[in-house]
Amino acid sequence: MTRLASVLAGLCVLAASVSHGQESEAPEPIQSLREGRIETAAGPRDVQRGVLSAPRFHDEPGRGRFEIPFLRFKSDVDAPGPPTFLLAGGPGSTYRDDLEDDDFQRWLDGFLAFGDVVLLEQRGSRTTPGALDCVVSADIDPATPITPAYYKTLLADSLSECADRYRREGVPLEAFTIVEMARDFHLLRNALGYDRMNLMGGSFGSQLGLTILRLDEDSVHRAIFYGVEGPGNTIDEPEMVDRHIDRVGEAVDENWQFRLVAGRFRPALARLIERLESEPIRGTMSTDNGEKAVTVGAFDLKLMLWSREGMKGYRENIARVAQLLAVTRLGQHGYLLDAKAELVEALSGESGLELNLMTFLVDCSSLSRSAHEFPDRDPAHLFGPEIVDSELRAVCAALDLPVIASDMRSTVQADTPVLLISGGLDGFTPPDYARAALNGLPNARLLDVPAGDHDGWAALERDPAHVQAALDFLAGREPADRLPARIDLPPLRVRLIPDWTIFVGFAVVVGLVGLGWRRSRRRKRAGDGG
Repeated sequence: MTRLASVLAGLCVLAASVSHGQESEAPEPIQSLREGRIETAAGPRDVQRGVLSAPRFHDEPGRGRFEIPFLRFKSDVDAPGPPTFLLAGGPGSTYRDDLEDDDFQRWLDGFLAFGDVVLLEQRGSRTTPGALDCVVSADIDPATPITPAYYKTLLADSLSECADRYRREGVPLEAFTIVEMARDFHLLRNALGYDRMNLMGGSFGSQLGLTILRLDEDSVHRAIFYGVEGPGNTIDEPEMVDRHIDRVGEAVDENWQFRLVAGRFRPALARLIERLESEPIRGTMSTDNGEKAVTVGAFDLKLMLWSREGMKGYRENIARVAQLLAVTRLGQHGYLLDAKAELVEALSGESGLELNLMTFLVDCSSLSRSAHEFPDRDPAHLFGPEIVDSELRAVCAALDLPVIASDMRSTVQADTPVLLISGGLDGFTPPDYARAALNGLPNARLLDVPAGDHDGWAALERDPAHVQAALDFLAGREPADRLPARIDLPPLRVRLIPDWTIFVGFAVVVGLVGLGWRRSRRRKRAGDGG
C-alpha cells in the first residue's frame, strides 16, 4: 500500500539514551547545547545535544517558535572541513533509531574523518516536543474485500478530524512545509558557526536536501543524495508505477524457476488481478480465537503489492512477491491469505493505527491542487489511480491547506557538486526522478545501479573503494567521477525451491532411467541367449 505502509514501517522511532553533562554557553537561537555521551552500536560516544528554537514561520518570527532537538558529533581532525548534515527520510523519520546499527556507525566514522556530523530532527516529527500524533481506528472484516472507496476515506476522515483538533488547540498546521523545514537547517548551520555544510540523505531526505540547496546554494559545499526525488515528485503517478512493474518484471523474468511455474511476471500479475476481480480467493486462517474467514480481492492484492513490504522498493520484498505469484499459480493460496490477514491487522489492530499528522501536512503542502484530484483510469496501467497514492490525494483534499509556491516545486537549479545514486528497482523514487533532478545540476554525477533498490548507499557498501570515493567527494578531496557511472549488483534471485534439490532430483531421475535401461538391456541379452 502506498504512503500509508511507508508510514507504518518508517515512523516507529526509538528515543536515544543521552547522559547530560554541564550545559555550555550557547548562542541564540540555540536554546541549549550540552556535552554528554550517547550509547551507540560501537559503545559510548561523545556528543553534543542541543535544542534549536526555530520560528514557526521564518518570515514572521513573531508568530511563535518550535523547539527542535539536534545532535552534533564533533570531529577530532586538526583542520575539519564543512560539517555533514544528515537528512532523514519520511517526512517524519529520524536517524536516532539507527545509532544502534553497525552500518550507521561506519557512516558516522567516515564522515567524522573530515568534519563534524549534525542530526537535526524534522519539525513536528515524533522525536520533537508537540508532535502531531493521531490515532486512526479502522474496523475491517478480513472476510470482506477492501474497496477503493473505503480505502480513500480511511485516513481522510480520521486525519481531518485530528487536524481540526490541533487547529482548535492553536497549532498552525500551515507551518509544516518542506520550505520552512529547509530554513530550519540553514538557521542551525548559521547558529553553530558554519559558513558551509555538506548534505547527505535519501528518499524524502533528498527532496529536503534539494530544497535546502535551492534556498542558498552558496552555503552547501557538496551533497550526496540517494533514492532521489525532486521537490515536484511528492506523489506517485500511475505511469511511473507501470514502468516500475516492467523493470521488476525484467529482473524477475531472469529466474528460470519463476518462468517455468508462472511464465512472465507482468502477464502473471495481470492474470491474477483479472481472476481476483471476478472471483476473489476465499479461505480460513487459524487464530488465537479460532478459525477466521479471509477473502482476497483484486484491490487487496494491489494494496499488498504496492507497499513498503511489497514490490515498491526493496529487492528481498520483490523476490517474495514473485514467490507469492508463483505459489498462487500452483494453487497454494495460504501465502496470499496470510498477507491479507497481516494487512487487516496493520490497519485495524486493537490499539488503532498511530500516525503522525506532520507527515501528511508536509506532503500535502508540496502538492499542487490538481494533484489532489484523481486522474482518469488508463486500462493500460495495472495499478491505476484507485491504488497509487489514493489515500494521500484524499487526505490532502480533506485537509485543504495552503500549497507552497510553484517555484518551490520546480526543478532545482544549482552549480553545487552533487552525487545522485539511483536504483533501477526503486519504486519509491524511480530512476526517472533522479534523471529529472540531474537536468538542473550541471555539476552533478548520476550513479546508476540497475539492479539496486531504495537503499542506494548499500550499493556503495559492497565495495569499500566506492565508499571511500564517495567520502572523498563529500570531503572535497576528489571529484565525483572517481566513482563509476554504473554499479552492477548480482541479479535478483527468486527461488521457489533450493537449486540443490532440483539437481538431486534430476540426478535421481537420470539414475532411475539409467537403471531401467540397463535392466532392459540385460533382459534383451538374456532373451537373445535363450
